[in-house]
Amino acid sequence: HDLSSLFQAIDLGDILSFQLHHEDLLSCTDPSLPNDEHNLVLKAAQLFRRKTGSQLFIKVHLEKHIPVQ
Repeated sequence: HDLSSLFQAIDLGDILSFQLHHEDLLSCTDPSLPNDEHNLVLKAAQLFRRKTGSQLFIKVHLEKHIPVQ
């Protein structure tokens, strides 16, 4: 089947701010998102530590601009 596609560039993106911290913490401008170990940002931090052996923890603020789902 022939398929036609149209792409449009948009200026849309979430903003992540990081700080070193004594434990992993996440805050977000969207209160509907989980801010515990179920969030992908914190899962990525845990995976990073496991793979690198790092003992650094982070405090992250997620400013949502991309709609959820």
